[in-house]
Amino acid sequence: MSTILDEKRAIEKLKYTKLYKDRPAYGDFDHSKGISKYILDTLKPKSIVDVGCGGGHFVELCKSHGIIARGVDIASPYDIIAPAHNIPLDDNSMEYLTSFDMMEHLIREDVPLVIKEFHRIATKGLVFKIAYTQSKGKGIDGELLHPTVEPQSWWVKRLKAEIPSIQITPIARYLICKFI
Repeated sequence: MSTILDEKRAIEKLKYTKLYKDRPAYGDFDHSKGISKYILDTLKPKSIVDVGCGGGHFVELCKSHGIIARGVDIASPYDIIAPAHNIPLDDNSMEYLTSFDMMEHLIREDVPLVIKEFHRIATKGLVFKIAYTQSKGKGIDGELLHPTVEPQSWWVKRLKAEIPSIQITPIARYLICKFI
């Protein structure tokens, strides 16, 4: 029996499946550019998963530095195709989880579930870049791409609600979240 939540998730998945089919370059922009040096040189991960990986640019960069890296996306065929609230990786299987310009694409009801899912997978922390405004781009059928547009303070509050033992440091447009 399908629920309203399942229907909303199906609509979002279809939106991105269409985008990847009709605009193959969708997801090719590397949103990690402003923080990748910090991640590699300061966090020094041995393993990392990038959720909303698009074309996998950040995952490939990590692999080129000898890091065990995986990519997850709801529609991109780069590596693992899965929704962010149900990632087929083992508990505590990666040191860090990154998500660049993906969280705003979630339906609001999934935000707490996704944060818990990310915490289930990562052992040391999370790195986010979240858009706080609506995208200028549209879906294939003209629909908006960001169902959850909120200010940084809203996201920080949600992260702290789901992961009480978290230290959040903003760096430019990124949130560095370490588990304490």
